[in-house]
Amino acid sequence: MATKSGVTIKGLEEIQEASRKLVYAANPRGALGQSSRYATLQLMRAVRTRAHVLTGAYRAGITASYDGAVGRVYVQGPAAEYAQYEEARGGSHAAFASAYNAEGKGAAQSGIDIIVGALP
Repeated sequence: MATKSGVTIKGLEEIQEASRKLVYAANPRGALGQSSRYATLQLMRAVRTRAHVLTGAYRAGITASYDGAVGRVYVQGPAAEYAQYEEARGGSHAAFASAYNAEGKGAAQSGIDIIVGALP
């Protein structure tokens, strides 16, 4: 690309494209947000599979939310109090703790892979 002064800049388009990719990767509405959403849903599924089921309310109450770069897995509704009791019991009853210990690093790595994949 030649400027008004006649100076030629080579690779400007490539630099601009790389810049766009970096902005997308770091944007909560871009790869960063996709990464958070994917990792959060992965952990939610892991918690659900580990939750002990008597009536099904506990497992059904496990949900996820994400806003930009922040994701949360939690229990909503009447089962929230029971979930605290189960977690406090520990061992196989602690669905959140065991899911995090077993799947946390893998979910985080999946999220990182999404961001890295969006980089130039």
